[in-house]
Amino acid sequence: MKKIHLLILSLWFLMIQGCGGSPKPDGFPIIYDCSIILTQEDKPLTGASIILFSKDGHCPWSVGGTTDSNGKAVIFTHGRFWGAPAGDFLVTVSKTETEPYEQGEIRTKPINIYTFVDKKFSDRSTTPLEITIPKGKIQQTFDLGSATRTLFESIPPNGP
Repeated sequence: MKKIHLLILSLWFLMIQGCGGSPKPDGFPIIYDCSIILTQEDKPLTGASIILFSKDGHCPWSVGGTTDSNGKAVIFTHGRFWGAPAGDFLVTVSKTETEPYEQGEIRTKPINIYTFVDKKFSDRSTTPLEITIPKGKIQQTFDLGSATRTLFESIPPNGP
């Protein structure tokens, strides 16, 4: 399962790199360089997904990124354009990992999926994280406090 996540992430990254010169859709906003750094207990949080939600609804486009080994995420809009529109956003963060198992094996135990971020950060109605994107470049750091590892879902042996 972890290999599948890495494959999907790799394909998404290749799509972004290959589409840099694509024309922007009608009504697409001006976007500005934006990066977000995430830490937990003063250490980089790697492999976390970040999604920004417009506080006033001014941005109907998807805005987000994934943190690298330094905890830094370059933010993209519409999945392929480097940057974010100006305005006020709520920031949500999630990071999950699945216990390894062999694809196609007859499972005798459940597959457990763990989350590594306090659940308040993963929901836009409860996240305390906010960012204001100016008409210019921005880099902001958020510390998510104590590291956590919580069972998110357990898929039974004869499950999907």
